[in-house]
Amino acid sequence: MPENWSPAEGTKYININYYDILIHAQSKGVIWGSRQPEGSFRLGGCAHAMRVRSKQFILAATIGMLFATGCTMQGKAEMASSKNSNAREHQLNQGLTWEKAKADTQETERQIAGLVPKELVDSVKQKGAGMLFQCSNGQHQWNGEITVKLRPDAAYSTALKALERHYETAGGDYSASIGDDGFGSQWLTIVTSRNDGENYLVSTGHKEHQLRIDSSSPCFTLPEDVYPGGDF
Repeated sequence: MPENWSPAEGTKYININYYDILIHAQSKGVIWGSRQPEGSFRLGGCAHAMRVRSKQFILAATIGMLFATGCTMQGKAEMASSKNSNAREHQLNQGLTWEKAKADTQETERQIAGLVPKELVDSVKQKGAGMLFQCSNGQHQWNGEITVKLRPDAAYSTALKALERHYETAGGDYSASIGDDGFGSQWLTIVTSRNDGENYLVSTGHKEHQLRIDSSSPCFTLPEDVYPGGDF
């Protein structure tokens, strides 16, 4: 939410969302400083969240809420966090460029996709371009995506558990855990022991029999003459 936002007395706030890479990043304090009605304010128990599974329904419902009831919506990723927020400060990555951050993160995307048992995989497709979002300390991070198309007889949950088992036994900087939205949908979060913003979210894709890996790179300082909007 904007830095000067505060809840209006007697107003009922409804946060309609689905768990994706942005919600995951906000929950970790990476963006927006956790400033949303669900996470920051409770007015007499009126504020509540409704988690639904259809992304198309969420978009339509949110727009309708904005026009019909004046419901507030989460701000753009480029919005600055509140100075008084409890967002976690990420360590500085001196000398890290967005090009290097992107290349390293895409390599890790491919490594994660390669850990899905081959007998479950039909094909893998990585997006060439991503976007930038804001970290703490005025830094940015690159966000990308790779999609694993599963075979028609492959179970999504089997792929998730295989990834989780790998990180449970592999050691190193990465750890993984499976989460559930309460409606039967599961996802896998992969984080590092380094406090630099890097993380990955494995969830269902836009189509049936897909496994989507959303990525966030370590935070870096973007040159002042580079505009953070558009594709990177």
